[in-house]
Amino acid sequence: MSLIQTLMAVALLVSLLTPPAFSEQWVLNKTSTGGSCTVQTVTSRPQVGGLISGPFENRKDACRDAASKYDSSSSDQGMCWTYGNRTVTGCAKDGVTLPPN
Repeated sequence: MSLIQTLMAVALLVSLLTPPAFSEQWVLNKTSTGGSCTVQTVTSRPQVGGLISGPFENRKDACRDAASKYDSSSSDQGMCWTYGNRTVTGCAKDGVTLPPN
């Protein structure tokens, strides 16, 4: 086997044995004092508020869930009355408008 064939075989073997990239999971958190919701990765620090729902496999799903939990009347403690600026911007990148129309 030539050197090039050996190197190609080693590269193929390494690519087959390398686990797939870690997929970050996302959660929806809510502050208890202001009713503001935040979509974050599970590894984000600090976690803003307490967990409402998740984890989700991607940010878009977490954003959709955040939109479904919107309550402008502020009457339901389990709902989101407003959203953090970074959450609004990040969700918009995934095509989810917060707060929903």
